[in-house]
Amino acid sequence: MTLEAIYYIGQTVAVVAILASLGAIWLQMRQGHKIARAEASNQFRLAYQNLTLRMVDDKELSHGFNVLVVQRGRLDDEVTLNRMMGWFGAYSNLYHDAVDANAKGLLDDWLFFEIENAWAQYLTIPVVWKWQLRIVGMRPSTELSRDVVANWAKLREQALAKMSEQTGWALKGQRLSQETP
Repeated sequence: MTLEAIYYIGQTVAVVAILASLGAIWLQMRQGHKIARAEASNQFRLAYQNLTLRMVDDKELSHGFNVLVVQRGRLDDEVTLNRMMGWFGAYSNLYHDAVDANAKGLLDDWLFFEIENAWAQYLTIPVVWKWQLRIVGMRPSTELSRDVVANWAKLREQALAKMSEQTGWALKGQRLSQETP
């Protein structure tokens, strides 16, 4: 074997080794992205869950939520209304962070859909929409919120159809009921 043949074999082995190491780096980056996405989704899921539990555990907030969101009524108690606006503010922050995370591909689509759908419903409450415009102003995320409100009916229908398909439950008026075959 000549020196030139050994040189070519060495070059071939070096190219194979470089390609293998690039492949390993690519796999590690992909795995790292999956881990980051799972971690971000978990953090948003926990934040969403904590906000909901905060609402459920606090009688005053539960009452305010029932009046504003479920009954579409008006809260005359200023303290409860201010506490509700604080809760909606925390949800607004969660939603805007979720928009950013989703744009970066760090949030599971189903979780973003749930957060976006709930925020769209909250933005249909006049006091929340007025508060959102006053606090946030006209930044791009508010424009996105307007699109969400405009598409809320479509999102709601999609969510209800998906829920009905997956669980067999459907919305009859304002109540969920089990569909009978």
